[in-house]
Amino acid sequence: MRTIWLGIICLLVMLATTVLVTSAYAAPFVVGDVCAAACDRCVWDGADLTPSVSNVVVDAVRGSAACANRICIRDVSAAIVGANNITLACRDSTSVWGDSVAVPFSYVRTAPPAAPGAMRVVP
Repeated sequence: MRTIWLGIICLLVMLATTVLVTSAYAAPFVVGDVCAAACDRCVWDGADLTPSVSNVVVDAVRGSAACANRICIRDVSAAIVGANNITLACRDSTSVWGDSVAVPFSYVRTAPPAAPGAMRVVP
């Protein structure tokens, strides 16, 4: 009987840890819908981030049904505290004509809350 209870407790601890870890490390993302079928690359740029090119992805959760759930997505968890500016352009990797017009986007990353203080042991 004791073994069963230990197993249940271990399972509950593992489940709680999984929920806490996945929610604690969920990054904020900037997402743009990609309706043009020819667009297969996302070109990200901005003064506050490293320029990059990523693939267009299909995401039924974050995407729009009007664009067949095709999106460009960028993790912005490392953004600086304060105002941030980012641009997104589409690229057709088979075309020699270059990228689409870049669309600007601005957002503000707030500062984390202050650390707790006055920690002590009380009876």
